[in-house]
Amino acid sequence: MKKQCKECGSLMHGRSDKKFCSDLCRNAYHNKRTAILHPAVKRINRALQKNRSILALVDQEIIPKEELLDEGFNFKYETHRTVLENGTVCHYVYEQGYMQIDAQTIRLIRSKT
Repeated sequence: MKKQCKECGSLMHGRSDKKFCSDLCRNAYHNKRTAILHPAVKRINRALQKNRSILALVDQEIIPKEELLDEGFNFKYETHRTVLENGTVCHYVYEQGYMQIDAQTIRLIRSKT
């Protein structure tokens, strides 16, 4: 029995476990599948990725909060947080972190990886 491509439906030749007739069809299939993500999930993922890239590009350890805001950093979005023994909250966007020193100053936590 011949198998059909999951994307275009054309008959395929070759390996028995083959699902797509070409890389083009495979990519088109997976692109359509990921496009189905809920709009809220897309929006949150974009915000997290933007926050992470902003933190990764800052080349100083202590920075005014206003500078992060000017770059488009959104303090509402983080992936996790930890609390130090002294009660200081460390916020993380994936492996990039920060803690608030005072109302206007942020200390970045550099990842060790």
